[in-house]
Amino acid sequence: TPIRLSLPAPEKTTFGPGSALSPDGRSLAFVAVREGKQQLWLRLFSGFEARPLPGTDGAVNPFWSPDNRFVGFFADAKLKTIEVSSGAVKSLCDLTAVEVFSAGSWNREGVIIFSPDAHSPVYRVSATGGVPTQVTELGKAQEGAHIWPEFLPDGRHFVFWVLGGDKDGIAVSSLDSKEKKLLIP
Repeated sequence: TPIRLSLPAPEKTTFGPGSALSPDGRSLAFVAVREGKQQLWLRLFSGFEARPLPGTDGAVNPFWSPDNRFVGFFADAKLKTIEVSSGAVKSLCDLTAVEVFSAGSWNREGVIIFSPDAHSPVYRVSATGGVPTQVTELGKAQEGAHIWPEFLPDGRHFVFWVLGGDKDGIAVSSLDSKEKKLLIP
């Protein structure tokens, strides 16, 4: 069903880097900045007010778990999650940095794929935490990074942006192979 609504920034805030619609379409997680403090906010479409999510200071680029229970995000040089109902924040793994290019996607099997920055391939980690492992390999054609990964409905394949080099564009790969295929130059 089509929905029309206005989503202004909460009072005395500005929007920050990233927002994500929940899989069920009932909530929006977004980054907002108030008095220099950047953090995640949650807006349930059943109401009119957004609320900040404590423990998410410095957050960028949220993404949802498939069951709508958790929001993944990047902050403090870590990949983290927050349980929406309890507000419990958990660090999943350490990163070298967090930047606007940090992005992730979460499948039904509890695997999170992510691009930590604008200089790296795609990695994977368990939604319960652990040591990240590399999923894609940067090509020999001067590729700078693989960014903005997004799982496809099968939960095994994903699309991502190949940044830099002569194969710049949108590519597809799989958790089962480091091979990639350029879809859109």
